[in-house]
Amino acid sequence: MRKIVFILMLVFTGGIVGAQDLIVTNTNDSINCKITKETKDHIYFSYLNNGELRKTLIGKTDVKQFTKSNPGASGNEMKTSGIQPGYSKFRLAMHGGWSTRLAKIANDDFEQYMKDLKKGYNLGFDASYFISETIGFGLKFSTFGSDNQLDNVTIDHDMDGVLSTGTVSDDIAITFVGPSYSVRVVSNSGNAFVSSLAIGYLGYLDHSYVINYPFDLKGGTLGIAWDLGYDIKLSEHLSIGAQCSLIRGTLTSITQESEYSSQKIDLDEDEYESLSSLNFSVGLRINL
Repeated sequence: MRKIVFILMLVFTGGIVGAQDLIVTNTNDSINCKITKETKDHIYFSYLNNGELRKTLIGKTDVKQFTKSNPGASGNEMKTSGIQPGYSKFRLAMHGGWSTRLAKIANDDFEQYMKDLKKGYNLGFDASYFISETIGFGLKFSTFGSDNQLDNVTIDHDMDGVLSTGTVSDDIAITFVGPSYSVRVVSNSGNAFVSSLAIGYLGYLDHSYVINYPFDLKGGTLGIAWDLGYDIKLSEHLSIGAQCSLIRGTLTSITQESEYSSQKIDLDEDEYESLSSLNFSVGLRINL
């Protein structure tokens, strides 16, 4: 029995010596070995260390190139292969879902109307280019939408003691756009946690209507957006994902525009308009 094991070891180690493969790492280290298996993400190989046979593996992201012998070919042909990045460099995420604004609401006759107006939907996309498996830079776009209407409202429209009855409505859009920084952690299954931080422009538009008087409220400010999501791999280039996003920003001034006039209004500190929102969404991710 010992002779059989010894002969098998001689045959195997002799194969390593007689048909040496070569792995060159990204740090230009050379590994003389026998490559036994190659997968999408790893290279498995055997090597001799002080006469002892050892088996291990190396991630392709750490390999510059490798040379593999082909003993069956004439002249013991050698084949050299370059390593392509073992990760997707480009990620496009398209998503939509439910949102709620985080602004406080005044305790008055319109409290329920404003509570309903806080809730809405979100649509957006994130385009990122990854310079490594974990670090990426890109562009984020997201928009929040909400509308509400209240009929048979009676108010003193011109503050002159004359009451008017009619409809009040709002159609609000809050849009964020800006450059982003992303961090990605990919599992062996191809699923990934993705977190990003973006700083950019946060715009506000409200198509408002108050008892026969239509007007727009507009404004813009600096916004900050933070996302945390999880992508589930469906195929080599397609994933489905879910994410939670927090967008923050505050208006200190607003412009009121109607058919006949336009007026910029500087808000007092206790009148600042919070544009902050919490967003939950799902969507498709394209990885290239």
